[in-house]
Amino acid sequence: MKMKTVGTALMGVAVAALLTVPALADEIRARIKSVDTTANTVTVTENHQDKTFSVTDGTSFLNVVGKPLAQGIKSGDLREGRRVIITYKADGDKLVASEIKLRPNAAAPQPGKK
Repeated sequence: MKMKTVGTALMGVAVAALLTVPALADEIRARIKSVDTTANTVTVTENHQDKTFSVTDGTSFLNVVGKPLAQGIKSGDLREGRRVIITYKADGDKLVASEIKLRPNAAAPQPGKK
């Protein structure tokens, strides 16, 4: 009987621990479609689908080597077509970016080459 009580208590602790762990952040690799500095959003395209991310005061903006972009969302480096990695969390129906990091731009494909 004592063993059953201990097992039940341990199971309860395990379930409580799982319920209190914060949601893990997701990551997306995409190209910038637009940046709206008034609405504080960045819209990207991945697999022919657009996703819009909200930007907060806590969002980090990093260059390709991981150094901060001084102007944040207003940086000229955040422009249409730029490849980025966005780390984010869903907040209801909103996607909130915690980090936006620039990726090196790939060379444009040569015509006739695959």
